[in-house]
Amino acid sequence: MYILLLFSFSYLSDTLTWFKRLDYSMVKAVYVVFVTLIFCLWYGWYTGAPLFHLLEWLKQLASGTYEEPKLKERFYQRTKMRKLHRSYQIYDELILYMRRLTSKLNQNEIARIELEEMRKDWIAGVSHDMKTPLSYIKGYTAMMLSPDYVWTEEEKEKFICIIQEKALYIEQLIEDFQISQFTPTLNTKKQDIVEFIRCAVIDIANNPQAQHYHFSFHAEVPHIYTYFDEKLMLRIFYNLLMNTIIHNPMGTQIHTDVKLEEQVLITISDNGIGINQKNVQHLFDRYYRGTSTDTPEAGTGLGMFIVQQLISAHGGTIEVKSIQGKGTTFLIYLPIQG
Repeated sequence: MYILLLFSFSYLSDTLTWFKRLDYSMVKAVYVVFVTLIFCLWYGWYTGAPLFHLLEWLKQLASGTYEEPKLKERFYQRTKMRKLHRSYQIYDELILYMRRLTSKLNQNEIARIELEEMRKDWIAGVSHDMKTPLSYIKGYTAMMLSPDYVWTEEEKEKFICIIQEKALYIEQLIEDFQISQFTPTLNTKKQDIVEFIRCAVIDIANNPQAQHYHFSFHAEVPHIYTYFDEKLMLRIFYNLLMNTIIHNPMGTQIHTDVKLEEQVLITISDNGIGINQKNVQHLFDRYYRGTSTDTPEAGTGLGMFIVQQLISAHGGTIEVKSIQGKGTTFLIYLPIQG
C-alpha cells in the first residue's frame, strides 16, 4: 500500500512538471481543440436528433403504419404554443412534407380498404344476381323436359319467353363487365340528338315499370346535329332514367331538358327522395351498390360507372346534384361535333 501511494505521488509530480514545461501557445492550442471537439459533439447531437425521429417515421411508413411517431415532451419548448425546439425547426419543411405524405398514404389506405369491401360486396351481389336468372332457366327447362307432364303449346311458349328474358339479363350482365373493363369502341354517326333523347324518354315512359311516374321533356332548340353512338347513347339514358324510376316512389315527376350552349347540356331531374352525400361521392365508383332496392335483380353496381365511362368516351362529362327529400339532378355535357 505504501509503495502504491509513493508511485501515485511520483506520477502526479511528473505530470505537473510536464505541464509546467508546456509552452502557453501549446496549452492554448489544446484548449481550442478540446472546445472545438465539445462543440462538434453538441452540434452533431443538436442537428442529428431530429434525424432519428425522421428515420423512425420512415420505418413506420415502410411497415404500413401511416402515422407520425409521437414526440417526447423534451422535444417541445416550454410554451403554451408547444412549438418544437429549434433543432426540429431546421427540418420544418421536410417535416411538413412528411406529414402530407403520411396523410395521403393514410387516405389511400382507407380508400383501398373501402374499395376492397365494396369489391367483396359486389362479388356477393353479382353472384346472387347471376344465380337468380339461372335458377329460373334451370327450373323451367327441367319442367319442360319432365316426362311426368305434357305441357300445352301455350305453356311452353310462356316458359320459353321467361327463359329468353333471363338469358338476356345474363347477357346484359356480361356486357356490363366487358364495358367496365375496357373503353368501348364507338360507332358514331351524325344524328339529331334532340329527337333521339325525346324518343328515348317516350320509350322509357311506356315501360310497364314507369306507368306510375310522370315524365316530361323540353328542348330549347328543335334540332341539334352531332356525332354519337346510337346504341351506347341509348344505354346511357336507359340507365339514368330507369335508376330514377327504381330508386324513387310512385308519383315522382321526372323531367328531361336539352339546351344548346358551348356544349349540349342535358339535364335529368326528379323531385324524388334524393341521394345522401356519401352515396353522391361514390355514385360513379366501380362496384358501388350504395342504394338498396326491393327489386329482385338489384344490378351489378356498375350501372352509373358505365354511364360515366360511356359519356367520357363521347368526350363529355356528367355531374350530379342532390338534396335528400327534394330530388336529384344529373347534368350531362356533350361536345358538339360537326
